[in-house]
Formats: sequence, structure tokens, C-alpha cells
Amino acid sequence: MFDAIQGLGETLTAHAVNRNLTFPFVTLPMFEVAGQHARTQSRNELLSFAPFVGGDEKEAWERYALENQGWIEQGRKIRLESDQNAQVTSFVEGSIPTNIVEFTASGDVGLAPPGRDSYSPIWQMSPVPFSTVSLNFNLQTFAPAKLVMDAVEILKGTLRLK
Repeated sequence: MFDAIQGLGETLTAHAVNRNLTFPFVTLPMFEVAGQHARTQSRNELLSFAPFVGGDEKEAWERYALENQGWIEQGRKIRLESDQNAQVTSFVEGSIPTNIVEFTASGDVGLAPPGRDSYSPIWQMSPVPFSTVSLNFNLQTFAPAKLVMDAVEILKGTLRLK
């Protein structure tokens, strides 16, 4: 499982290096293809890429996400070609949330406030989502993911490509 996830991470990193992109501002073309391979190898039903966005990058990220959401339509086309059960009418039309959203203290979903050290908005997913409502959701406010996100934040920068 971990090899599949590492492979997807290496693909994202190679794309960023090849295109001279800086994280978090990275969108992998044809994520649905790479994601589907990683899901098959890891036996996961869902994989998502949620970059760490620094507090000072929040507004720039929100602009970037709106300007680069073309991967969703590309992923839907790929899914329709490969999944006999998916239909065009399965997908809900709409743009991603214009701001990072998160769970509030009361458990509702609301806008992520400025001033945090970092955010981890869900960006790319495989399979491509039927609705865009979960995109730009700050995983750091989802309790089951918080421990993992904290561990990744600690390890970030200590792992190197082989």
C-alpha cells in the first residue's frame, strides 16, 4: 500500500520539478489515471492530494484553486471512458468552493479563517468526485485526519526520493 502512495507522491513531485512548480501550487494532469493505478495497487477506494498551504499562502491558494480546476472535467472524461457504471448525469455541475472551508468549533462547515499557520485543502481526488463540495476542505479540521496530518507535518522535509 505504501509503495503505491509513495509512487503517486513521486509522480506529483516529478511533475512539479519538471515544470518548475512550487508546492502547494501543483496540479497533476490526468490525476485520475495516476490515482486509479495507485488505488488499485493500494486497494484503496479513494485517494486525495491535500497540500500543505501556509497561512501566508491562503489567498493565493484560493485563487490558484479556482484558476486550475480544469483537472475535474478532465478526470470526469477519463472516468466516463473507463467506468461502465458512471454516466454524465452522475456528476453535479459546479465550481469548487471559492474559499478553503472547514469544520467549525460547533461541528458545522464554514469558511476557514485567515491567520492559521497552515491549511490542508483537499485538492485532487481519485476517483474524481461526483460533486465538488469536498474540494478545498481543510483536512486539518477533520478529527480522524488530524493525527496523520500532524505526523506528516513533522516528517515533511525529512523524506527524500530514492
